[in-house]
Amino acid sequence: MREEEAIDELLSGLTDKQKDYVYSYCMNWNPFIDEPYFDYERFEELDLENLPTFEEEPEIDLPF
Repeated sequence: MREEEAIDELLSGLTDKQKDYVYSYCMNWNPFIDEPYFDYERFEELDLENLPTFEEEPEIDLPF
Protein backbone atom coordinates (compact mmCIF):
# COMPACT_ATOMS: atom_id res chain seq x y z
CA MET A 1 0.00 0.00 0.00
CA ARG A 2 2.81 2.40 0.90
CA GLU A 3 4.55 1.68 -2.42
CA GLU A 4 1.38 2.44 -4.38
CA GLU A 5 1.10 5.83 -2.68
CA ALA A 6 4.75 6.58 -3.46
CA ILE A 7 4.24 5.65 -7.10
CA ASP A 8 1.09 7.77 -7.32
CA GLU A 9 3.01 10.73 -5.90
CA LEU A 10 5.77 10.25 -8.48
CA LEU A 11 3.20 10.17 -11.27
CA SER A 12 1.14 13.14 -10.11
CA GLY A 13 0.64 15.66 -12.88
CA LEU A 14 0.53 13.04 -15.62
CA THR A 15 -2.55 12.28 -17.69
CA ASP A 16 -4.25 8.91 -17.27
CA LYS A 17 -2.84 7.73 -20.61
CA GLN A 18 0.66 8.74 -19.55
CA LYS A 19 0.24 6.88 -16.26
CA ASP A 20 -0.94 3.80 -18.16
CA TYR A 21 2.15 4.08 -20.36
CA VAL A 22 4.45 4.27 -17.32
CA TYR A 23 2.76 1.30 -15.63
CA SER A 24 2.86 -0.82 -18.80
CA TYR A 25 6.56 0.02 -19.24
CA CYS A 26 7.55 -0.53 -15.61
CA MET A 27 5.51 -3.54 -14.56
CA ASN A 28 7.54 -6.72 -14.53
CA TRP A 29 7.02 -10.33 -13.46
CA ASN A 30 8.83 -11.85 -10.51
CA PRO A 31 9.12 -15.57 -11.25
CA PHE A 32 10.28 -16.36 -7.71
CA ILE A 33 7.06 -15.25 -6.05
CA ASP A 34 4.93 -15.53 -9.21
CA GLU A 35 3.58 -11.98 -8.95
CA PRO A 36 3.92 -8.72 -10.84
CA TYR A 37 5.95 -5.86 -9.39
CA PHE A 38 6.79 -2.26 -10.24
CA ASP A 39 10.35 -2.19 -11.59
CA TYR A 40 11.95 1.00 -10.26
CA GLU A 41 15.05 0.47 -12.39
CA ARG A 42 12.93 0.69 -15.53
CA PHE A 43 11.13 3.68 -14.03
CA GLU A 44 14.43 5.51 -13.65
CA GLU A 45 15.05 5.00 -17.38
CA LEU A 46 11.97 7.05 -18.25
CA ASP A 47 12.11 10.79 -18.84
CA LEU A 48 8.86 11.88 -17.20
CA GLU A 49 9.25 15.41 -18.55
CA ASN A 50 9.17 14.15 -22.14
CA LEU A 51 6.59 11.38 -22.14
CA PRO A 52 4.33 11.14 -25.18
CA THR A 53 1.18 13.21 -24.74
CA PHE A 54 -1.06 10.63 -26.44
CA GLU A 55 -3.26 13.39 -27.78
CA GLU A 56 -5.38 12.14 -30.60
CA GLU A 57 -4.82 13.60 -34.02
CA PRO A 58 -7.69 15.84 -35.06
CA GLU A 59 -9.78 14.43 -37.87
CA ILE A 60 -9.56 16.42 -41.06
CA ASP A 61 -12.53 16.52 -43.40
CA LEU A 62 -11.22 16.36 -46.92
CA PRO A 63 -13.36 17.98 -49.63
CA PHE A 64 -13.42 14.83 -51.75
